[in-house]
Amino acid sequence: SERVEAIAKKLSMTGESVQESKVALQTMRESRLEGSAEWLLGHPDYKEWITPETGSIPLLLLSGDTKTGKSFLVASIDEDLRKINADIAIAYHAFTGRDVKSAKDKNTDDVVSALKLMTLQLASQNKAYAKDMVGLKDSDFKPPETRKELWERQWWDKLQFSKYFQSKEDINIVLMFDGLDELSESNASKLLGLLRDESR
Repeated sequence: SERVEAIAKKLSMTGESVQESKVALQTMRESRLEGSAEWLLGHPDYKEWITPETGSIPLLLLSGDTKTGKSFLVASIDEDLRKINADIAIAYHAFTGRDVKSAKDKNTDDVVSALKLMTLQLASQNKAYAKDMVGLKDSDFKPPETRKELWERQWWDKLQFSKYFQSKEDINIVLMFDGLDELSESNASKLLGLLRDESR
């Protein structure tokens, strides 16, 4: 949409990334073995997490060794959430490790890039969010004038995630981060700290 394109321009991002994430999730959904995620979807902790009335912590963390199927579980959760609520807006980002291999570490803000990409995904699914983001001034999208260590928190606020997660309105937004083990230790720590603080 025009709104998504306008937001992408303000964020200095391309709309292609929205499609890439959509295709990645679709590919994983189609590659799953039948019934492979039933153990998770039927787990009491998961059932409590997807039921908003329980007042459960909004953070769900899946952990496990490399190549044990965590990404396929994420794809199953995506499908399950969409079955439960057709109006849900889900943003997905997979950290691949490419961001942290540079000797100069030129992408130290790869978490910020993920948040920006997720903004575009949410805007393509939720008109209210897209309208709010388009309404912001170009200056609102400029990098914060603070230490880089604080950028994740400041971008989180700039991209209005706090506003919607604390909203009393019936707005359903889910952020799915995949491949946190591919992040540098400092970036993973910052992202988990940010999510922990928000979940409180």
